[in-house]
Amino acid sequence: MKKIALVLVIILGMVVVLPSTLKAVVPEGQLVDRFNPFVKKEDCYVKTADKYGTAKSQGGYDYSQKAVNDSGEAREITFYAGKKLKEKVYLKLDSKGSFVESWEEVTEEEVPEKALSELAK
Repeated sequence: MKKIALVLVIILGMVVVLPSTLKAVVPEGQLVDRFNPFVKKEDCYVKTADKYGTAKSQGGYDYSQKAVNDSGEAREITFYAGKKLKEKVYLKLDSKGSFVESWEEVTEEEVPEKALSELAK
């Protein structure tokens, strides 16, 4: 009987505690998008600015800003950088929904024309 009670407490802890802990650590929607097979991967682009960055207490910065895909469609996205990013630099984000797998600095010439015109607005 004690074993059954222990198993129930462990299961209850996993169902209640684990999701709330993950919500505190991972921004909204990113965990779901990361593992959802129906969310497609796509590249999107941002132009950095200090006003989008928020310093994290454990180090690094969260950036929340408008990102634009190759077709010029814009959406809000949040990504992490281990350091403060330079101003007015273009980044290419490898994203899957709201989850950003990685980012890299690119030149203005490497940004698709539709994305570039949308970022200029």
